[in-house]
Amino acid sequence: MGEPRHGKAWWQDVTAPDARRVLNFLQRWAPTLASLPRQVAHPTHRQALAVLNHHHRYSIMLWQGVLASAENDHARASLIKRALSSASPSP
Repeated sequence: MGEPRHGKAWWQDVTAPDARRVLNFLQRWAPTLASLPRQVAHPTHRQALAVLNHHHRYSIMLWQGVLASAENDHARASLIKRALSSASPSP
């Protein structure tokens, strides 16, 4: 059966077309998500949307790295991996 996809190197099994499809989906929703905080009056809801937007931008960076890795663009994948590791909190 093999290792689960959520294992340490799950991105190695993702094909370039699959990564591109996920990345396109995320990018297509970015403007909509970015505009939502201006449409919400309650500060708690705006804060929740800010967290969602941050996660969404982080996900886009992650999938850009997955796509770069799937396309064997190791230089770009390395840059994105470095950016993601500097953006995430230390354990």
